[in-house]
Amino acid sequence: MADRGTFADSDITMRILLIEDNLGDAILVREYLADTDQSLELVQAVSLSEASGLLAQQTFDALLLDLTLPDAQGLETVRRARQLAPHYPIVVMSGVSDRETAIAALQNGAQDFLVKGRSDGDTIVRALRYAVERADLIERLEQSKAQLELSSELALSAARMVSWDWRIEDDNLTFSSNLNQVFGAGVWNNLATFNKIIHPEDLTERQETLQQTLQTKEAYRVSYRLWNENKQDYIWIEEHGMVRLNNIGSVVAINGVTQDITERKRADLALRRINEAQKRFVGDAAHELRAPLTSIQGNLELLKRYPNMPEQDRTETTADAYREAARLGRLVTDLLALARGDIGEGLRLEPTLLHELLSQTLRQAQHLTKQHHLEFGEFTNCTVEADYDRLKQLMLILLENAIKYTPSGGWVRVSLECDPEWAEIRVEDSGIGISAEDIPFVFDRFFRADKARTRGTDPGGTGLGLPIAQWIVAQHGGEIKLESQLGSGTTTIVRLPIAP
Repeated sequence: MADRGTFADSDITMRILLIEDNLGDAILVREYLADTDQSLELVQAVSLSEASGLLAQQTFDALLLDLTLPDAQGLETVRRARQLAPHYPIVVMSGVSDRETAIAALQNGAQDFLVKGRSDGDTIVRALRYAVERADLIERLEQSKAQLELSSELALSAARMVSWDWRIEDDNLTFSSNLNQVFGAGVWNNLATFNKIIHPEDLTERQETLQQTLQTKEAYRVSYRLWNENKQDYIWIEEHGMVRLNNIGSVVAINGVTQDITERKRADLALRRINEAQKRFVGDAAHELRAPLTSIQGNLELLKRYPNMPEQDRTETTADAYREAARLGRLVTDLLALARGDIGEGLRLEPTLLHELLSQTLRQAQHLTKQHHLEFGEFTNCTVEADYDRLKQLMLILLENAIKYTPSGGWVRVSLECDPEWAEIRVEDSGIGISAEDIPFVFDRFFRADKARTRGTDPGGTGLGLPIAQWIVAQHGGEIKLESQLGSGTTTIVRLPIAP
């Protein structure tokens, strides 16, 4: 129905469908309207059936309806007319002046009720124009309401929020229409069904919060995990609720909003992880850097205090300070590498020819030692998704470890085997091996096996190489383990997934 302005705008043409089977009454209405308002256009139907055909073909502004027709009688006429023209205003004209009939007609969809013989032209025109104006106003209000509801829903959805209402008397739980978009697919119409998707570890706290709210009648806020069927995982939500009271102050309902805060939780956890990593880094650095710094400081004080010390003593003191400075440099490098891993620094993964990377690394590692034999074992060609620099760092760590704990004249061998799913790298040595009691701790930070097994020679490691190697392997979705026996050498095995 078009916007017809106000009823006072008499120059605006209105098309009226008169549904009246009495010829005399129809002529009288037509004369009334013609004498009162020339802008009204009247079309007549003598039955609801005929009116239905006209409504299907033409557009009208209002219906002027008689209650007694060949195919409908009384209030049934109003109900059927309302079904035929759900959006048109209806003004009833009846020969019955019963007040109850008038009220019933209005309750069944009529906008006004006029009594035949008591309504002149002005009364009929005024009733029709008021009816059209009210219908237009209602339509605009409904459109505004729909737009407001849509805007509210869009705002809720954008904020990953759901509004809800829990009616306590009948345990009826209702949500805003964006429920499934935020919480995932499901139907929860009471508290019991909703509780089933709350994480078992969080359910008690949420129930206790609701009970406390019912007693104190105060607003609350609580966070918990909720199962999301679409994501097949739990999401974190934050729930805000407040009570609704009846006229005697009793709680009849709780309503509020619930927001998906999963991303915020992840950010909080990541920040907490970074803070913990920073604390651990500072603690590790303070603990491990103290020894070489103390040694360097002590040797420098000796040189300062005894400028005329014998040349041999001076040489030994300087060499000791140099060794500790080199160790200090290795510690700083390794600590920074672990710190980057602790804060979640990602890798740049791309297809990498693993056999070529191992061959290049093994050739470059020749300069690490002249007292050991570096051997190529069997290599199978395969491709993995890898960060080239990190994977090369991993291999250098494993080779340096093998050389470090293998006496002069020993050998270190690298081999590669691949199947459709996994690439397996083996770094074997003929070194002194690791005792069974030490193997469970080799990937712990700063762990260094019993110095007795080095036969009196400290290989100078930082105790961070294998933890760094383990982090690199984990970032590639792989596995790393050591197999060793004291005095019988060590084999380090790395498994990496084959590129799809």
